[in-house]
Amino acid sequence: AQASRGAIHIGFLGNLFKPPKVPGHEIIDTIHQVHNSGIDVRLHIFGDDSSSAKKAVDQSKNRIIVLHPPTSHEESLRRILDCDLLLLALSNLQNCYTIMHGKLPHYLLLERPILALVPSESAVADIVRKTGSGYVIDSDADWGDELKKILMDYQAQRNLPERDATEIEKYSWDNISKKW
Repeated sequence: AQASRGAIHIGFLGNLFKPPKVPGHEIIDTIHQVHNSGIDVRLHIFGDDSSSAKKAVDQSKNRIIVLHPPTSHEESLRRILDCDLLLLALSNLQNCYTIMHGKLPHYLLLERPILALVPSESAVADIVRKTGSGYVIDSDADWGDELKKILMDYQAQRNLPERDATEIEKYSWDNISKKW
């Protein structure tokens, strides 16, 4: 995917506000921090109709946070393709080290770089690295600083992930469902 000429659009599919597993408020704060540093970034949330999501949009200036209403899964996947990057997020909790995020197989198929804000030694981080499908930001790192570096590289078309189709195929729903 080619980087945006204007704003960088990051997409998130589903409910962003599921504490403690998904730290939505911290993600919103990070997006604002990065935007305030001078990087034109937007977070698009697809399908979250929670009051927390609506409040985040209401408190957002310059439409930095964009909420897309719930729709079918297929339609949400189609619409998220308008985004430059796809966001996965898991807190630094014991069970988050071993789970494979349910969105990951879908994101891998969409062929957009993945931003994984997850524990660096987690299954999700391992899959993103093995597949070359995106970037890992450790859930204990300074998300704002790390995201700024990634987005500046993305805008400059440097250090872009190199997808490995053979590895990605290992995480398709067809292959994963055989193991479940």
